Amino acid sequence: MLYLISSIIFCSSVFWMKDTVDYFSWTIFEMSATLLLIHLILKKKILLPEKKQFLPILLFILWSACSLFWTQNFHATLTALYKIFFSLFILILFINENLKWESSLRRTIIFISILVTLFYFLNSIYSLSDFFLMSHPNLFSSFLASGAVLVTNQIFKTKGWKQWLYLSFSILMPMTILLIGSLGPLLVWGFGTIALFLLLYRKKIYILGIGLCLIFLLSILQNSFSTLWKRKMTDPYTQERAQIWKDGLSYLIYYPLKGSGLGTFRDHYPQFKQIEGFRNAPYAHNELLNFLCELGTVGFIILLLIIKSLMSPLKGTRELFQNQEEWLAILIGLGIQSLFDFNLHYPPLLLIMIFSISKIFKTREAQINNRSTKIFCISGISILGILFSLPGIADFIFRKAYPNLEERKKAAAFALKIDPFNALYRSETGLARDLLIAIDLEPRNVWYHRKAAAFFFQEWQKTKNKLYYQAAVEEYKIIFHLAPNVLKFKIEAEQFFSLKIENIRD
Repeated sequence: MLYLISSIIFCSSVFWMKDTVDYFSWTIFEMSATLLLIHLILKKKILLPEKKQFLPILLFILWSACSLFWTQNFHATLTALYKIFFSLFILILFINENLKWESSLRRTIIFISILVTLFYFLNSIYSLSDFFLMSHPNLFSSFLASGAVLVTNQIFKTKGWKQWLYLSFSILMPMTILLIGSLGPLLVWGFGTIALFLLLYRKKIYILGIGLCLIFLLSILQNSFSTLWKRKMTDPYTQERAQIWKDGLSYLIYYPLKGSGLGTFRDHYPQFKQIEGFRNAPYAHNELLNFLCELGTVGFIILLLIIKSLMSPLKGTRELFQNQEEWLAILIGLGIQSLFDFNLHYPPLLLIMIFSISKIFKTREAQINNRSTKIFCISGISILGILFSLPGIADFIFRKAYPNLEERKKAAAFALKIDPFNALYRSETGLARDLLIAIDLEPRNVWYHRKAAAFFFQEWQKTKNKLYYQAAVEEYKIIFHLAPNVLKFKIEAEQFFSLKIENIRD
């Protein structure tokens, strides 16, 4: 029952987690993992990965922690490091009682996917509500695509009315993914389903062919689905995403060895961005490229060591995922999507990926009979759990008061007592001193520099003190340095100061 409840908490987040940078939602995940790990340690024994597989992971955590020494956004790197510890906790949980987790996760993912399908399919007809829409529908519907692969596998494992039920939803789910209107989930569903048939049902591959033909017909016939298909093929963001990848390569060349620091892509990207307007890319829309930009080639070498340690015990065997082909299929689908998206920054998909990978690990049994060892482990994990909770609590207090300006200022001041390294709260207190501290905390954040320039300009208008005017000019010089290709900043500066841009350049 514990595993089923935990699975429901994790997977139901597709309804209540609205953004990948929602600290409060991440805290729910991290605290849940912490409590489950403490519960596991209370037992007499625990399964851990074999040393050959575990050591590269510890080396990766160490390298990630080392980036705290050169990061220019301590808070972003620290919270990203929390996510790595969370992933490690989840991995340890999944390799213990793996079969129970598998049963619970499968049932939960299928049930929630069916629920999502029913809601969206009815919503597309009757326009019921947009309550469950998150800010990244591509991630939301990728969870649905993972469920679709599991549902397809259930068709061949059941008989009678259940088989027909699963067959119906194996058709409705891809249609719902089309209705949601995002390309990434199609990659998960398409490659995942193809992998499933190749791994398990080669003799029934004709069923897959019929399904693909039906989708092809939907794309050419005159109906609502054909319009959606054409929109996917002419996605206006496709070229922008390709440009982000090009910018990401320039980013990588600039920070080739150690990267810019874990979790700092959004801070450094403006320096290289060629996409138009003020829009910033929080991630590289390619998990591997994002990883390379933040942790450099050293991090990539460590990643290769991890992959090698996982794959080496499997050499010369065909039993990569014996009786677990459905999870391998989902892993392939999510892996393909990760080359075009930031799906591993979304906890439900990250959990599915970690569970799929957990099956590769060889385990060793660790006895925890010594009372002092238990106390030490539980104390250490509890302290880390408390640290996990701080950003989420502060985020909840701040977001709750955000709509009201005065309440927001008070909430920001209070949130700072809980999460003092968060520059966002500093920038929202309404105090100039805190805004300057926010800039010190995140010196590459062009929006804080822009806000400071506006403050200095207003002070100059009030006092006519030239020092304020020059301070505003200096802020825009920094902005031009941090985001040299953003023409709108230069146009804005010309309008802001009513003078030619050449006059405020070095």
